[in-house]
Amino acid sequence: MAGDENVRVSKKLDFNTFEFEFENLHYAEGRGRTYVIFDVKPQSEGGRCERLWGYVRNNPSFRHAEMILMSKINDHLETHQGNYTMTWYMSWSPCGNCSSELVPWLQNLLEEQQHTLTMYFSRIYDKYKALDYRGLCDLQHVVSNGFQMGVMGQTEVDTCLAEYVEASGCPPLKWLHMTDSNATQTQDKLSSILAGTWIHQEMEPAEEEGEGSQGRGGRGRGRRGGRGRGGGGGRVEHALRSAFTQ
Repeated sequence: MAGDENVRVSKKLDFNTFEFEFENLHYAEGRGRTYVIFDVKPQSEGGRCERLWGYVRNNPSFRHAEMILMSKINDHLETHQGNYTMTWYMSWSPCGNCSSELVPWLQNLLEEQQHTLTMYFSRIYDKYKALDYRGLCDLQHVVSNGFQMGVMGQTEVDTCLAEYVEASGCPPLKWLHMTDSNATQTQDKLSSILAGTWIHQEMEPAEEEGEGSQGRGGRGRGRRGGRGRGGGGGRVEHALRSAFTQ
């Protein structure tokens, strides 16, 4: 990928990077970067449609991964017009600032251009709880059958390993056996966020441990940077769909 070392088109993510960055931990120490594996698939054959897939990572001193990916998709849609089904697998959920940018982008992308997007994330980002949680609620309220947001479970992990990670000849993930239990904990947290019960919790920024900074350019990692999640992807997505319709 010419011009941007943080975007890798038609390239699989290194296994060791996936194992480290996507581990669904309660306290995710040392994980100050955000990775997004993406797949933008044409909904039908023919025309000018062309598949776009790969992964992006944030530029800590400049832009978040979501912003980089939005720009990449916009450029692709301008030159390869058609309807697409998009899937994002994210190591962190969007921060509040990214959510505020994603909401109008999604409304245009899904409602006016008739694309679809499913977003999975491994951990919940909550360095600034009030801002970041409100952002997730705002994403929830994107009223469109073309958008789903859910927990990255074992099904999604298996899909990444099979299609988007250079995993040939590699041992099983060290944390795969914890995927289901971690997903349940994270889903409980996400459900409380979307239900608004988080409002009664303390809203102080999480204490930082180690590297990373939360600016418009880079994603920091606080002490409560993410709640572990994984497995039970189908159960989690069903629960979220129910939440969207309430």
